Amino acid sequence: MEYCNRLRVPAFFYSVLRFVLVFSLLQTTVSAAEFTVNSTRDDVDANLADGFCETAIANECTLRAAIQQANALPGLDTVMVPAGTYLLTRGGRGEDRAAEGDLDILDGIVILGHSSADTIIAGQKNDRIFDVFGSFDVKLSGLWLFNGDAKGEVGGAIRLSTQKLIGSNDPRIPNFELYESTIQNCATTGGGGAISASNYGNILISASVITNNSSGINGGAIFSSRSMGTLTINNKSEITNNRAGLGGGIFADGNIEIHDAVIAGNVAQYSGGGIFSSQALPVNGVLVGNELTVTNSTIRANTASSGDGGGIYAYGVAKDHVTISDTWVLDNRAVNSGGGIALGLIGGLERTTPGVTTLNRVVVSGNSAGMFGGGVGANVLTSLVNSTVRNNSAGIAGGGLHLSNPLVRTTIKNSLIDANRVVNKGSLTSNDADGGGVYVGSGSLDFVNVTISNNRVETTAGGSARGGGLSSQPNVGAGAVATLTNSTLAYNTSAAGGGNIDALASVELTNSIIAGAAGTNNCNAIGKVISTGYNIDSTCKLASIGDMSNVDPGLDILAANGGATNTFALKFGSKAINAGNNAVCPQVDQRLFYRADSRC
Repeated sequence: MEYCNRLRVPAFFYSVLRFVLVFSLLQTTVSAAEFTVNSTRDDVDANLADGFCETAIANECTLRAAIQQANALPGLDTVMVPAGTYLLTRGGRGEDRAAEGDLDILDGIVILGHSSADTIIAGQKNDRIFDVFGSFDVKLSGLWLFNGDAKGEVGGAIRLSTQKLIGSNDPRIPNFELYESTIQNCATTGGGGAISASNYGNILISASVITNNSSGINGGAIFSSRSMGTLTINNKSEITNNRAGLGGGIFADGNIEIHDAVIAGNVAQYSGGGIFSSQALPVNGVLVGNELTVTNSTIRANTASSGDGGGIYAYGVAKDHVTISDTWVLDNRAVNSGGGIALGLIGGLERTTPGVTTLNRVVVSGNSAGMFGGGVGANVLTSLVNSTVRNNSAGIAGGGLHLSNPLVRTTIKNSLIDANRVVNKGSLTSNDADGGGVYVGSGSLDFVNVTISNNRVETTAGGSARGGGLSSQPNVGAGAVATLTNSTLAYNTSAAGGGNIDALASVELTNSIIAGAAGTNNCNAIGKVISTGYNIDSTCKLASIGDMSNVDPGLDILAANGGATNTFALKFGSKAINAGNNAVCPQVDQRLFYRADSRC
């Protein structure tokens, strides 16, 4: 599926942003030079010592000549580039003074094009477009970079590099900013089909499109390694239809912040179809954090062709924080695990010092994994709150969620897990199907105000299909693998056992509803399903204080009853109304509404 590869922003926004950018620069760089390009030719400057942009042709200022002059002069110089197509026709690779091949940037510069629709800087597929080297600031705006190729090096359109190392005493952190621009149809057999950054500082991609680029290794659009700063993508930027080995859209082993952006249609040969976020190795003894933050964004239709994490793949150690909020993760695919999101699936370092991973107000829907975790596959998930995991699929276990968190106790709260499925058609590792909604392989988790409904498991390969709603496995250590408080499991399906729950390790129920399952029974391995009281069930035979067994709870249809997720309202006269234990009842229900008269 192709996605829009041109970003349309109102012209008024362009003019305001450009005014603000230029005005702010003038306040701090009053002595800097300004050059206006007046020719689309690719000629060099005639005299780098005179401070004037002029080629051998009188009064002619080319883009290349203007950059050469900016390199020769101190300060943050500005180059104004009018509409036109600027072909980089001067062949020759390996020259580093902007006289041949790519446009080498050796000092601070601002390059302002008219707009990304009509200011085109095009390579000839024999070199990249820009090569930036040093600890200074670079800002590009209103440009369309097209047809660059780094030919075995890195950065198909732009290479960002500096000799500065993390932990050095040099206080200068370089900044690269790309505004209102497009990078398209660039390539490299190295890292970063569009942009590559090594030992660099802060990178900002704002209101820009990076599309149809490719890397033979990592980062089809962006590759950032051992960064001293943060990679930020925001303001309706789009990273679409790029390809790479790891990280079809983005590969970064440092800090990433994505806000109000679209990551769509990217393909990784291995893992991280949309985003591959990993932990960098220490440099000069300094451990760089791996902070991944995604807010108000869409991660859609990305593919991990032979690995994990169709939409997002994140793993690391110690300083890790993964925060995904107000985001849609839709229609991504992984051949192995974590169709939408894969967290910590590599094994090794992240298992000894797990970080904090939080999903809040997230919709995970329509994703698929060939093996585990159609929606989310995680070793290190800390919390999933106010979220919907719906209509995802896996081939072996965990249609919605596959959790194996040996060192982390997971909290799932105020969320809906609905209409996910595991369909095993035959696998080299197992013919069984487990956990249509949620599969718990190790570790412990707490469900509070959660609805698990309409999930199913089935196998056509001769194995067993267990736990339509929830499947729990033996846990190392004491205590229940799963606790459910004020939660509902309903209408889940399993052919072999445990339409709602298949418990090979203990599941503890409080103030919860277990009802309406299609299959052999609601609860398989009844001895492992423990009631602490005040539950309603159909066939689980719960008999603790306040329990009502073989009772219809009177659920209405799953619908939008307020709040972030769909819920089951209780019909008039339902025996579940005010039937819970008020002493352990959360103050709010799944919708985050306060309970009437504090009754549970």
